[in-house]
Formats: sequence, structure tokens, C-alpha cells
Amino acid sequence: TPRGAPPGGPPAGPGPPAGLLLLGATATLTVGPPGPPSPTSLAALVLALVVLLAGYYRSRLAVARGGRPVAAFRAVMVVALIDVVLLLASGRVV
Repeated sequence: TPRGAPPGGPPAGPGPPAGLLLLGATATLTVGPPGPPSPTSLAALVLALVVLLAGYYRSRLAVARGGRPVAAFRAVMVVALIDVVLLLASGRVV
């Protein structure tokens, strides 16, 4: 828990809600455009899911060992980068 927070509160870090929101954005970028999704975008969606699950697992492991949950934050940043690449690769102007 962060300094000054009551004991037993939620752990610091982005946690599952941020990851789920980003995964939703990745899914929207994958299947949202008209036509069937490309194999590259499907691979990006699977990669995003694997990165988020690995980050969540490693963060839980670090907290259990008394460390900081930095892996979840790093996983969220990697998925955000995947989303930016998907957006740029689509060639659409938002």
C-alpha cells in the first residue's frame, strides 16, 4: 500500500481496471474497422492479452514477496504502445 494509506487497502499500481480498459481499446482497434480483422491486428490483440496477464501475475508475485507492483504498470504501458501502433497502422485520422 502507498505511504499514508490505511493497511489492507488496494495495492498501488494501475491494477486490472486499467488493463481491461486498454484491452477493450485493443479489441476495438482490431475488430472495429469495416471488413475482417487482419492477422497482424489479431496477433496484436493476443499479444496485448498475454502481456497484461503476465504483468498482473508478476505484480502479484512481487507484492507477495514484499516488492512493488511495477510489472503491472509496465504491462499497461506496453499495451498502450500496441494500441498506438495499431492506430497508426490503420492509417485513419481520429
